[in-house]
Amino acid sequence: MVRKILPRILPLYFFCDSALKITIYGSTLINAAYYNFYDVAKILIRYNADKTIKDMHGNTAYDYASQYEYTRIMNLLKDE
Repeated sequence: MVRKILPRILPLYFFCDSALKITIYGSTLINAAYYNFYDVAKILIRYNADKTIKDMHGNTAYDYASQYEYTRIMNLLKDE
């Protein structure tokens, strides 16, 4: 599954500002949450992706996961 997902979402990372890791669409983690790519979100969190980054609408990855009721991703993104 990850092999199918990573080529679709990781190129977004390379369009990010190197200091902020943000695109106009948010972060790679936001995109993973928006599209319900659980495995990608899990990998990004394992490598310390910033959960607090907001997109141009002011939403975080958790906001999108909760909006679409992606409970598995919501559980990954909960503050511990």
